[in-house]
Amino acid sequence: MKTWLKLSVLPTIAAVLVACGGGGGSTSTPVNLSGSAGKGLLIGADVKAYEVVGGKQQSTAWATATTGSDGSYVLSGIPTSNPIVVEVTANANTLMLDETQPLSNGTFNKVSVDSTLKLRSFVETLTENQSVQVNPLTENALLLASSAKDSSGALVGLTKASLLAAKQYAQQMAPEGVNPFVAALPSKPADLSDDKMAKMGAMMAGLIEKAKTAPNCDIKCQISALSKDVVVTLNSDGAGAIDATKAQAIAQAKVALLQAGNTVFASKSNVLGSVEPGLAAKVAASANAAITQTQQAGISVATITASEYENVNGVQGFINTLRTSFKVTEDKLVNAKNSLDKKYQKLTFEGLDYVNGAVDRIAKDCVNNKQEFSCTNSAGSSITWKKDGADWVGTGTSDDGFQLSGRVRGSFVQNSSAQITIVSASVKSNAKTLVEMSNLGVAVEGTDTSGSMILNGSIKAYDQSAGSDVVVTLGLSNLEVKGNEVEKTFGINGELSLSSNKGDSLVGTVSIKGIDRVVKDQWGTYNDSFITSGTLTLKATEASVGEVLALNVAVTNTAKADLTKNVGATNFDPYDVSAAITLGGNTKLTLKMALAKWDTMTQSAELVSGKSSLVLNGSFALTNTPSNDKWCNNEDNVYRCASTLELSANDGTYKATMKKSAGITTADLFKGTTKIGVVTKDGMIEVGGKSYSLY
Repeated sequence: MKTWLKLSVLPTIAAVLVACGGGGGSTSTPVNLSGSAGKGLLIGADVKAYEVVGGKQQSTAWATATTGSDGSYVLSGIPTSNPIVVEVTANANTLMLDETQPLSNGTFNKVSVDSTLKLRSFVETLTENQSVQVNPLTENALLLASSAKDSSGALVGLTKASLLAAKQYAQQMAPEGVNPFVAALPSKPADLSDDKMAKMGAMMAGLIEKAKTAPNCDIKCQISALSKDVVVTLNSDGAGAIDATKAQAIAQAKVALLQAGNTVFASKSNVLGSVEPGLAAKVAASANAAITQTQQAGISVATITASEYENVNGVQGFINTLRTSFKVTEDKLVNAKNSLDKKYQKLTFEGLDYVNGAVDRIAKDCVNNKQEFSCTNSAGSSITWKKDGADWVGTGTSDDGFQLSGRVRGSFVQNSSAQITIVSASVKSNAKTLVEMSNLGVAVEGTDTSGSMILNGSIKAYDQSAGSDVVVTLGLSNLEVKGNEVEKTFGINGELSLSSNKGDSLVGTVSIKGIDRVVKDQWGTYNDSFITSGTLTLKATEASVGEVLALNVAVTNTAKADLTKNVGATNFDPYDVSAAITLGGNTKLTLKMALAKWDTMTQSAELVSGKSSLVLNGSFALTNTPSNDKWCNNEDNVYRCASTLELSANDGTYKATMKKSAGITTADLFKGTTKIGVVTKDGMIEVGGKSYSLY
């Protein structure tokens, strides 16, 4: 399996993105507010922005514009520290790109739209150029903020506290990992190859489809249904809360829209496939992931305060996240590694090499070519067996000089099934115990060409390093191993545990499927066990440091390559690999890598630590000339490189686009789609006229 994660850019990020510093300023120079609007994108719609003063939206427009052919708009006006509400209203000439109607020419169908449709969004302040998206979820945020009440039941108005509380609920209405105030809607079917656009596309397609099919509930009705009768109650500190029943209703409505959109795109799989091979499956995977996450996590009843939200998701929070995120994880991993190395670095378990041989010897001595379970010497055996009640007891010496002893029992049906229990067994060298097995049960069923084996029990291994007293125990619970020589398939499924006498442990499950294939290449002919899919879930405790590590790995491989020929665009093995690592202190690192098309590999890393999160994304294109000005991966002498890497922090409002020149990393900083600063080659972050030193 050639799918190892090569996120070699992480050390670069850790070195570059270390910042500290202060704030920003304001100016009387006109500022721009830009974005795009739609449920599918709206073309030729009217855009008006209004300043909010004292909790009330003003009647005179701050600025006006019209959406373009791609649903985008640009407004320009005097900067303000007050909130700005953006209203996008359809007119008689407005058209919408209908995401439920992807066309084979690579576009969405353009349809007319109800001229009374209005969608809104907002920014909390506008003292510098920035952007904001307008869509049904941001409209719901305004609905929630407008109806927010204080603890006495009085309406609050459009204050910063009510807007930020409503914003947090709208972000939960969106699919996982998508900020509706930042994420644009797809303008063409090919955009659905992006995970965030696929999730939003599915949700908006579901909304459009429900508006078409639900009786007496048009688009406006479907939009308001997401937050129907939901009232946000604000505490004195600005934290919001909603009724638990209403939170559950929001989650159910969200799932329903995603499912409806997923069904729509599934029915258009041939059209999507003509746009990009595998696109329909990619959209389905994104939508299903969002559905599963919502069903498991639901909608949070409470929000954090406005000041807490800004501390995490404002520009200073963005910089702090860049500075600390990878450092926190690095420290945790290094501490755990150093502690483990101190105890286990010189660990040697020679005896484990002989466990399989011991089981194989028992099968040859006690099962093979027998009419019933009975243990006598077979060819090559040196074990002396004696009957002891229902058990057989044996002792002997291997050709390598190890002493073998054990007590076994069992039964079998010739050429069909066997039950073997190693009640106790040991492997010793010069009277020192290497391995002990206890109650190791082996159940075998099958024919000459296929079968399965289920293992239960424990294997205890003793470290052979000089002066070491380390003992490690491997526990097996219903671990099933399957094989089929005709179909050339194999599988492993079950539970396992690994613990030491030093207080460290590893507990989890494994599920693996694969195929056996014969490979011919310039070095000869050999067998290859190719894993086509696998999941691994482990939880580990390192006693000295106290770190709890949860590891979840998922692998899908498509064995389509003819390995007797050169790999290439029509001859390669697509794969998708993800690994999630959870450390103590609420820190989680998720790594993903996929090769769906020969010429493009995608990689991502997401780090969540406390309330902060940092996401790195890269798309690596096939190249014959790897460059010092790009990030490159070498896989089987095939190079794929990325010209830029994108970092987004926390709620996704801020992001950094990293680039190289002569091997030196710099970055452009964005708020939404608007550039607000840079990371210079001299190691400074410059934002809003302020400089932040990089240490």
